[in-house]
Amino acid sequence: MDVTLANLPFHIFCDIVCQLPPIRVVNCQRVSRIIHEALTRDELCITLISRHFPRSREGRRLRQLLRAEDRESLDRGNWAAVFARLARRYYYLGRAMPWQTVKVPVLKDATLLRGVATWNRFLSLNNINAIFDYEDAVWTVAPTEGLLVYPAPETDSSEPGYRARDLATGVEFRVPFKTKGRIVRRVRLSHGILAIEWCPKVGSVPFGGTVPFHRHYAILYDVHRAGSWDGVIPQRPAAGVATPGYSWKFDLRSEFEIHHIGLPVNSTDRFFSTHNATHYAVYVWQTTRYPSSTPSNIVGPIERLTIWEIRTASPYRPSLDILGIARRDPTVGPRVIRRMANSQLAAWSVLQGVTPSLRSLALDDCTWNASRRSACGHVFFTEEEHKWSDGPHSSLDPPRFHLVKTTGIPLIGNGPRWVDECRGGSDANIQPFRRSRWRRHATETYKEEEDDDDYDDNSNGDGDNNGTTAANTTAAPSFLKTIPWARHSETWPGRAPCWRHVDFPYITMSEVLDMPAGIRIIARNCFMLATLSIFPRPKIHIEGVNEDGPIPRKKKEKKDKKRRVKSRSGGDGGSRPSSSGSNSSFLRENRQLAAPTQSQDGNEDQKAVQFAISIWPQIMCKGCIYGDERWLIGEDAGGDVTILMF
Repeated sequence: MDVTLANLPFHIFCDIVCQLPPIRVVNCQRVSRIIHEALTRDELCITLISRHFPRSREGRRLRQLLRAEDRESLDRGNWAAVFARLARRYYYLGRAMPWQTVKVPVLKDATLLRGVATWNRFLSLNNINAIFDYEDAVWTVAPTEGLLVYPAPETDSSEPGYRARDLATGVEFRVPFKTKGRIVRRVRLSHGILAIEWCPKVGSVPFGGTVPFHRHYAILYDVHRAGSWDGVIPQRPAAGVATPGYSWKFDLRSEFEIHHIGLPVNSTDRFFSTHNATHYAVYVWQTTRYPSSTPSNIVGPIERLTIWEIRTASPYRPSLDILGIARRDPTVGPRVIRRMANSQLAAWSVLQGVTPSLRSLALDDCTWNASRRSACGHVFFTEEEHKWSDGPHSSLDPPRFHLVKTTGIPLIGNGPRWVDECRGGSDANIQPFRRSRWRRHATETYKEEEDDDDYDDNSNGDGDNNGTTAANTTAAPSFLKTIPWARHSETWPGRAPCWRHVDFPYITMSEVLDMPAGIRIIARNCFMLATLSIFPRPKIHIEGVNEDGPIPRKKKEKKDKKRRVKSRSGGDGGSRPSSSGSNSSFLRENRQLAAPTQSQDGNEDQKAVQFAISIWPQIMCKGCIYGDERWLIGEDAGGDVTILMF
């Protein structure tokens, strides 16, 4: 029987195997040596990946190689290992179960790690309180790159300090940041840049004051891979050539002082910051300590917004030049391009005052116009208020239910201002609505693309890169039209996070949105249930995936039939294609198979798969999760990082 199956023409054998679930194909490899050899052939595994996992990270890379007809990379790829890994990943994703749970111990040092305080507000109902603004984590992660940066505790072989952990391999690297004599306020990894905001432990008391002020600095490192392998497709070693690998490198880009006077390290002065590849923005909110020295036009807290351009690298370290006597080249390094005080922030309607509601700052992904050699795009203020909010910083005029709002200020120039506001939820569980005409335009003018081959990992699939005008909006790939939540995704920071109250009175604490893979992981909690029962049931669930792989997109039947006929006619009469040499027919056939295919019934099954209740305390103790189709990262009750591998 084994010999009979193995000797079938390739297209017949492939059609038989494609009827099996991916995990069953992997299990069948154990039947015998002959079956194992037949099921691990490169051409068969490539076809199975194209059919079952077209949206996966490896599937998208395979599609690029097939389009480019890169035979060398196709021959070197270990496609049997790729298919087995994808089958395992989506088997566990489809059941909302981690394949492996990794605990990363984090340093607990209150003298070194003193994060920025949150607003003094909370949710309150029936004399029961809940956290509304969570503190920042002392670690950061770049899910797409697969890199975790965290403060590691002291061991027998190393001192405490920040380390970088490769999520795929588990290998760790030292971050060249010294922690001795310093206080770390915040750490963030974004757009290939690691930003650490810190201050010296010893501050200085200004004349006539009692509170010590500390100079605050931001140090930036360029983070990049070093090696010949990109970490996506595992490769089989060639004769006499070692298996390719990679490591991570951290190169100093620049350091600058984020506040000209300094800030006290306490629970009353706060600042928010964000950065991308070319710019850095920080908003500072300070209480008024010395009324006599405060300008008469400022009533309430002192607020400042400062924006730096950080495109060029500079070795100058202001933290090592306290007296300011070292020479610095003014043409390189970070430079301030905009400052705004209370009056200017009030004109842009983002002044927080005594009842602040700011949740986060964000920048457009692209804020540099290379042709004009100038900044572009916006810095976004995202604000949030809730009907049950209480505390000294809560609103004196709370919304009826739940309000989220995003205001965009141009990095340069005087306008126009971007505003997107959403008021969601009701006692009848009415879904939120949009108030933005640009939003309706963007969702109603999607084009029916013939194929999604031009959609890659760098596309956000929803709006342009800098989000300035509706005219610049790029059409989303056609498979996104079949995913209900993809139409209203929050991939652009200029959109109000309406997903926060999609299922009111539940609050979506955090979400992981992997747009290219078509997967969304949502963590929701219902504070109102805690006031009614001693057993509240928060939930984390997955959308866009089943146990056989990503939910396929909906395509036209005529086009599918045409492609199937074309792929059949492109074969060689059932002979097995060669893995080397002349394999043009195999490449042509799989280029057609590489596009996401249609589900059998034409309807998309969007039923969410829910994680076990025990997962919540392992990853949601900071109110935020990160990840993609490969892993889910959060913090547990003990302050350690939990990595759920799929």
